[in-house]
Amino acid sequence: MESASSSQQVMCSFDDSQASQLEPLVHLIPIILLFTILTGYLMASPPAIKAAYWPSWSQTLPPSAIDTTLFTHIFYAFLEPNKVTFKVEVSDSIASLLRKFTGTLHQKNPQLKTLVALGGASSDPDLFARIVSNEGSRNIFISSAIQVARTYGFDGMDLDWEFPRTPEEMAGLGQLFKEWRVAIENEAESTGLSPLLLTAAVYFSVEIPWGETPRRYPVASIVESLDWINAMCYDYHGSWDTSATGAPAALYDPTGNKSTSYGLTSWVSAGVPANKVVMGLPLYGKTWKLKDPEVNGIGAPATAIGPGDNGVLLFSEVENFNRENGAMVVYDRHTVSTYSYAGTSWIGYDDSKSTTVKLEYARNLGFRGYFFWALGYDSNWEIFKDMGVKKLGACWFQEVAGSRLEATVENLSITPEHSMASHRLVHLLPIIVLFTIPTGYLMASPPAIKAAYWPSRSETFPPSAIDTTLFTHIFYAFLVPSNVTFKFEVSDSTSSLLKNFTSTLHQKNPPVKTLVSFGGGSSDPKLFARIVSNKGSRTIFIDSAIEVARTYGFDGLDLDWEFPKNPEEMASLGQLFKEWRVAIKKEAESTHRSPLLLTAAVYFSVDFQWNGIYRKYPVESIAESLDWVNAMCFDYRGSWDTSATGAHAALYDPNSNISTSYGLRSWVRAGVPRNMVVMGLPLYGRTWQLKDPKVNGIGAPATGVGPGDVGVLIFSEVEKINKENGATVVYDAKTVSTYSYSGTSWVGYDDSQSTTVKLEFAQALGLRGYFFWALSYDSDWEISKQVYKN
Repeated sequence: MESASSSQQVMCSFDDSQASQLEPLVHLIPIILLFTILTGYLMASPPAIKAAYWPSWSQTLPPSAIDTTLFTHIFYAFLEPNKVTFKVEVSDSIASLLRKFTGTLHQKNPQLKTLVALGGASSDPDLFARIVSNEGSRNIFISSAIQVARTYGFDGMDLDWEFPRTPEEMAGLGQLFKEWRVAIENEAESTGLSPLLLTAAVYFSVEIPWGETPRRYPVASIVESLDWINAMCYDYHGSWDTSATGAPAALYDPTGNKSTSYGLTSWVSAGVPANKVVMGLPLYGKTWKLKDPEVNGIGAPATAIGPGDNGVLLFSEVENFNRENGAMVVYDRHTVSTYSYAGTSWIGYDDSKSTTVKLEYARNLGFRGYFFWALGYDSNWEIFKDMGVKKLGACWFQEVAGSRLEATVENLSITPEHSMASHRLVHLLPIIVLFTIPTGYLMASPPAIKAAYWPSRSETFPPSAIDTTLFTHIFYAFLVPSNVTFKFEVSDSTSSLLKNFTSTLHQKNPPVKTLVSFGGGSSDPKLFARIVSNKGSRTIFIDSAIEVARTYGFDGLDLDWEFPKNPEEMASLGQLFKEWRVAIKKEAESTHRSPLLLTAAVYFSVDFQWNGIYRKYPVESIAESLDWVNAMCFDYRGSWDTSATGAHAALYDPNSNISTSYGLRSWVRAGVPRNMVVMGLPLYGRTWQLKDPKVNGIGAPATGVGPGDVGVLIFSEVEKINKENGATVVYDAKTVSTYSYSGTSWVGYDDSQSTTVKLEFAQALGLRGYFFWALSYDSDWEISKQVYKN
């Protein structure tokens, strides 16, 4: 197939008078371009949801008391269909309330959207099972729901069925959603009204594990038919288990999968776009009675439910209880939740602090927004206001960019003599728009990185053995500058290898990019400290690096300095990056070549403390000067601590911040754009010698390093040892890592399963891609192929 540019030409011609008329309007084009880019971006990023459910049985919070300025959407909860007719029948008293509901809420916030929620936890789940069982009953219910929404001025409908019990009921739910969407579109076309919104309140995770029959939500139907889902991320623990206290809405669960992070990522992993997932936040706590007041943490033994109706206290009641009883209040960072205790009374809940961390989590992973259950439960709008002042994703972008664009347009002045030129310019707009939208989109979404480092010391794995079809970028590792001159002095043998490196890799994959990496874990960190310490040595190093890259046909350069040891060295590193970028640009201009890529291998987190010295990477310089950073998300545990086994590349760490999730988020929080962060993946494991073979989990007592050179086995060796020794292999969902053990030998590593979950995490977070350390460590390309495929 020919490209559009080769098969068609767009011809535009103007005479001199027309050109002179157009000349004064040239200043309009940047604004048109800006507007078009913003429009395309916002279309791809729907407005954030800041929602809440209003319980219609509330005696203390009438609709007029709702501060609607804090929300984008309010759900009326609930209406129920008739058990016989399946129609949503409204009594006179409820009709009076419904008629005024939207109008009342619009008084403070005319832009607010209202939805009527159907069902609820108190409704009979069998009723919805009967409704979805056949087309006739589905049609009756759908038509009635649409009629109610239109009659009473709602903007949409929400289904809260708690919960389908079988795969058949889930399939029926999927069919209901499909037919509901069709009916909404047909009704909108026939009436000329905007289509009603359609949402659903769902279980916190995509699968419901209760009973003997696990069931999974109809993902394809949800993606096609719903505007979004409200994931009910709460009630993980409660009165049904009085043996121990629990965090009822934990963001993380160190002991299992009952957590908001697990639930939300399960929806994304199943195929629901992140911008169709809304996170639920509870405005109430669950209570227990402690067995021993001295043992009072999360998971402490309990004997019964605590204060409140059926062991539940609204947030306003929790605050009253804490104040009146002088309760001890504890924020638990492992679960991201709060609890309080006084005597034997114990309450698990969310406050402003834990809720704010959850909001940051949702924002980082690109979710659509949040909703609260429920209005009337807050304490003087405390949490609502904390959330309401924060901006989410596209909402923030729209408010800032939109206001700037509006201000710019207001300053324009188009005089009458420009009118004919303006008219002619209008005919150019489709062409401008046609070229601008793809450009804006590609600028916002650069191509994904699928990279790996090739260790040049490898004697059994030459460049010709690399399957370059699995990668976009290959790093040659490493070259080291001279300790004296700071230049790269390449030996004849290395020169011969470098000359053929890129061309050899291009034989299987011509588009693959190659970069030469400088430094490495074995190089002297003091050497780079000396190089960056003054402008003269920086210039020598930079010029030599560019010369090496051009001489041997590389597409870019990479710095792996492990690691700057103090703030001064970090500052000098930032200066190096700035000068390096300037030099690259000048070299490209003078030689008329494409600019070389510039990247850096960095610590897994943006800041760290070693030997009592705190240091942080120069974020501003990195964001301005580099194409991306390769975050080395591995070696969290190893031979330097032989007292216990560990997950050396854990995605999550229940006990500390030494984890890939923490590290990657730290880079984003510090201000490095997500599309400049690449996640590192190890193709090797760390080994330990178990103290007791019967105690063999992560964190088990150990006495020394296990098999392998300094307690390290490459992945192919791990698989071989597992097979030869009949090792037990365990996937650990809490850390997202794998370990195996046989006798006293223990290996912590990543396999295809854990690596795939990490990839899903990186995708959900919107990161640029991944890289492997290192080529030749894989087992017949097993992990490389699995990750590339995903």
